[in-house]
Amino acid sequence: MELIKWAKANEIDYAAVWARCVKKMSKVNLKVDISVIIPVRGRVEYHKIVVEYIFNAIMHTDKKVSFTFVEHDDMPPKHYWVAKSWVNTIFIPSDGQPFNKCLCHNIGVLYGPTADYYLFHDTDILVPPDFFSKIMLNMQDKDAVQTFTKRRLLMASQQKSDAIIKGLATADFHNYSPHDIKPAIPGAPGGSIFVTRQLLIDVGMWEDVFFTGYSVEDQFFFNKINLMGKFASCDNPPIELIHLWHGNGHQETTRQSDFDALDIYDAMNDTEKREYMISRKEYFSRFITQTLNKE
Repeated sequence: MELIKWAKANEIDYAAVWARCVKKMSKVNLKVDISVIIPVRGRVEYHKIVVEYIFNAIMHTDKKVSFTFVEHDDMPPKHYWVAKSWVNTIFIPSDGQPFNKCLCHNIGVLYGPTADYYLFHDTDILVPPDFFSKIMLNMQDKDAVQTFTKRRLLMASQQKSDAIIKGLATADFHNYSPHDIKPAIPGAPGGSIFVTRQLLIDVGMWEDVFFTGYSVEDQFFFNKINLMGKFASCDNPPIELIHLWHGNGHQETTRQSDFDALDIYDAMNDTEKREYMISRKEYFSRFITQTLNKE
């Protein structure tokens, strides 16, 4: 199968990557209910504000939640100013290579705290105080959810985003002005995905081989979990999340081969897709045995 051969020819040795990482980890061997993983390159101005909003949400839940930034960039690390003792930070040297968001996700899972659930969350998305409690209500009969309602985010204007980042305004999740915040077009495949540990293992983790930059990796992962588990957006009760304004990095970093991988996968039948995910699960099993099942 073409996609299996492509993946096998470019497999990443995660133990070797981890050995080169610079990290600040807090109580990594303790099992938690929820592990929040945020992949980052640049956009440092967003880090402090996303920490504040997620910390506020953690304070409003009885779940044990860990928080890990995984940065993939050239030296030196940019996010180490996050001095909060409870924030884990992992820096992966990129050696001049493009940003690999999937690599960040997988490193955060394999070498961060073991959890029952994993939240893969973008650094420019703000969450409300009742975020985690509402997620768990939506997860009652699900294996994974996109953590906002109607498959669309609320988009903050550049002016509103700047004011929030500078501490001159707060994020209004319900009583907002249409001039400052507007609903996006529905259909986003990623942004903030909450998934059970078992489904994450079953789909073969994130596709670290095929995608770089801000690409179609979210769509690929979305398609995999849609096939293998019960998946929906957070509509009952609804959750509103706010996306801060930034320039468009997608067109500058997406390669044609990224789209090729997604097209090949989408053209496969369900049996072939499951065979592909089994092959990826088998590949990650060596690292999962070493790290993900630690108690």
